[in-house]
Amino acid sequence: MTFKFSVVIPLYNKSQYIIRAINSIFEQKVPVDEIIIVDDGSTDDGLVKVHELNSPIIKIIEQENQGVSIARNTGITQCKNEYILLLDADDYWLSNFTSEIKTLAIKNPDAGILACNYAFKTNEKIIPAKLRGVPKKLGIIPNYFASCVKADLPITASSVALKKSAITAIGGFPVGMKMGEDQLVWSRISYRYQIAFSNTVAVHYDRAIEDSACKTNLITELAPHIKFWQQDLKENKIPTHMIPSLTELLHFSALYCVKNNLKLNNRTAARKLLFNERLIFRDIYWFISIALTYTPTFILKRVL
Repeated sequence: MTFKFSVVIPLYNKSQYIIRAINSIFEQKVPVDEIIIVDDGSTDDGLVKVHELNSPIIKIIEQENQGVSIARNTGITQCKNEYILLLDADDYWLSNFTSEIKTLAIKNPDAGILACNYAFKTNEKIIPAKLRGVPKKLGIIPNYFASCVKADLPITASSVALKKSAITAIGGFPVGMKMGEDQLVWSRISYRYQIAFSNTVAVHYDRAIEDSACKTNLITELAPHIKFWQQDLKENKIPTHMIPSLTELLHFSALYCVKNNLKLNNRTAARKLLFNERLIFRDIYWFISIALTYTPTFILKRVL
């Protein structure tokens, strides 16, 4: 069986890293058919470097700065193949990534998402992701939300392949979200399709880059995708077997924001989250958090 892969890379001011990302594609054991790079209004010389490669499989699309979701959607629209592999410009694949994806595609032809394990690159250290609820080797992730609770996220925007039909069916990446848009996409595809997963590490996710989207200040408010999940829950869009895990994930997401508010001594904001009954339930973590909102600052600094 022949598989042809398209790759989409959104590019915005990643001149220092884009060639590393592209070279990691060239070094794959299973070659890709096309690489679509969507430059989202970069102001550095990254696009010049891409042009200098003069590769026949690279297609460049230039647009005004509109955000990563529109950049990805633009690239996906232009892909000529059913299997679309995503890669952020500041991450890179190990040489086994496309071979792992091909194996998953052969074994799981009905899956809408194919993903591999990954590791964090922090300066010179490589730290394996701490995952739960995923297959030990090759298999299906039975519940996306369960795999997100108290663990690193099972899928990143550089460790995944999507079927074009699956991403199109949910309307693509949501526009206007500053974070969490990828998690919303994976979850919404999982409502309708299986997620096939390989536990072999095949991607390095670069945490050392200061302006990476996930290197932000402390998150003290619920991310936009949390509210979309609440809406999906309200509209009965979520499969029944996933609901308990989503409820737990919402709970711990809120507690994470509570903790960050307490670190910044925002006690009122922390209490407001703790008494949001649509998000949070009263377990031991809740009672500890309530107690911490009344704890003197000098003690808080020691325990958080």
